[in-house]
Amino acid sequence: MSYQMFLKHIAALVDQRMPDRTVEIHQVQKNNSVVLDGLTIRKPGSRISPTIYLNSYYDEYDAGRDLDDIVDEISMIYEQNQNDEMIEEDFFQDFSKVRRKIVYKLVNTALNRGMLRNVPSVPVLDLSMVFYYIFDMGDDVCGTVLIQNHHLESWGVDETVICRYAKRNTPLVLPPTMISMDSVMKDFLESAFYRQMMDADVLRESGDNDQEKLEQMISLLVERIPLEADHEMFVLTNQRKYFGAAVLLYPELLKRIAERLDRDLYILPSSVHEAILVPDTGEFMLEDLSRFVRRVNLTEVEKEERLSNHAYLFRRKDGCISF
Repeated sequence: MSYQMFLKHIAALVDQRMPDRTVEIHQVQKNNSVVLDGLTIRKPGSRISPTIYLNSYYDEYDAGRDLDDIVDEISMIYEQNQNDEMIEEDFFQDFSKVRRKIVYKLVNTALNRGMLRNVPSVPVLDLSMVFYYIFDMGDDVCGTVLIQNHHLESWGVDETVICRYAKRNTPLVLPPTMISMDSVMKDFLESAFYRQMMDADVLRESGDNDQEKLEQMISLLVERIPLEADHEMFVLTNQRKYFGAAVLLYPELLKRIAERLDRDLYILPSSVHEAILVPDTGEFMLEDLSRFVRRVNLTEVEKEERLSNHAYLFRRKDGCISF
């Protein structure tokens, strides 16, 4: 069976099981211009539905998996991820209901030019900061909605307002974590403070209170770095490990880490979800590390998850990142 015929069969089988739902297949442009085929199942009158991507299911079907078994799984995913109670239908109209859960992520500018024409963004070196709404779906699963230009028009706000909220929200909604590549900091993930910071109730309207929480988080992270760790590598991400490379922009974070290690920091963008920090001991050159990043991207990282093809350097003296 061809791939296009497979898509039609899946949609028809799902429609038979859920005759009171609207079942549609449409192409979705993901990060780095990757296009996937997504299936949506909507209740009458609803504009909101989880998207279930079918591309990998065709590979499983081609390898011998039964169609009914695939549809069983799709149905289960839909039932588990219905979000009627988690995100309200008037999401697109009422900015006051979403502003505290608007956060940012980093994407590759050159690979996302088509998407960037339709979304608010802020350039960061050769990358772009874009914004999305994040909401809990239970069982440590989150849903997201990419913020687009038409959302800003509906809300009556501009890019500056969205950016201000995202910069305040992101470190609190998605706290940073850092793990030694040698696993000497495993206990870091068990920190009671960090579990508390993931509580949705942590967000408050008070800017001063938010700033204090951010400073506490960064201090906790930095103080757990062993002083003798200036020859180690560290994985830097957020607690959900979802577009965690954005933590590179958290205020004072890289500066405090570099001061603790008494070294400048090489940054290896291993994916959109994390970055590797390498203290500059004079052992490596930036171009050597960039070649390593390019090789890993080509052999180990899915196109959708690539952030950059070169390494960066954070300098303590001026607090700047360069490449």
